[in-house]
Amino acid sequence: MGAPLYGDPLSYQQTAAGIAHGNGYVTQLLGRGAPMHTAVHPPLFSMVLAFADLIGIRSADEHRILLALASGVGILCVGLLGRRLTGTTVGLVAAAIAALDPLWIQQSGFLMSESIYLIIVPGASSVGLAVRRQSQLVECGDDRRADKSRGPHSQ
Repeated sequence: MGAPLYGDPLSYQQTAAGIAHGNGYVTQLLGRGAPMHTAVHPPLFSMVLAFADLIGIRSADEHRILLALASGVGILCVGLLGRRLTGTTVGLVAAAIAALDPLWIQQSGFLMSESIYLIIVPGASSVGLAVRRQSQLVECGDDRRADKSRGPHSQ
């Protein structure tokens, strides 16, 4: 059994339980008392934990395991981003660095929201890069169509 939760991790856990039980985005002040509506933390991480609660992953240790898996997905996302940027070698090196960096390991054990951002940031960067490259292809395609409409002798 892992260490007991205090501070932010306890708040995330309680907020997730509130969401999963249909009570809304609520938490107890300092882990005690009646649940109150809150806006202390952004909702995404609590929503992820609430979804886990709904599928039967409820304890802090089970959440830690889930977040460790999420960190692994984040490492994969960094590798794919590196590969998309400059090639396979850079992707493998980026994934290796991410896998050895304590940030990727610690956050899931602490039950902190950063473990979700380890997926969101490289994932969003990959999507942004794909959109940028797609828009460049469309622009090139438009130029080629314009050249063809002029005919072979229009210069």
